[in-house]
Amino acid sequence: MPIYNKDLLHSITSDFGWRTHPIYKTQQFHPGMDFASEQGTPIYSTGDGLIEIADNLAQGYGNHVVINHG
Repeated sequence: MPIYNKDLLHSITSDFGWRTHPIYKTQQFHPGMDFASEQGTPIYSTGDGLIEIADNLAQGYGNHVVINHG
């Protein structure tokens, strides 16, 4: 887990894979996992990799981190 369980506000709010899009109500592939926690909560990589993106600039993604694990 990239966030300690005690720091999660909810369980995983959206999983990786096919899902019904919450706005468009169509089947779409979700290429990540969403977690809810307080601002400032530390996050951890689940494996070695390089951080490609760490921002909140992509519309619809909120705060997000993209790690390339190769």
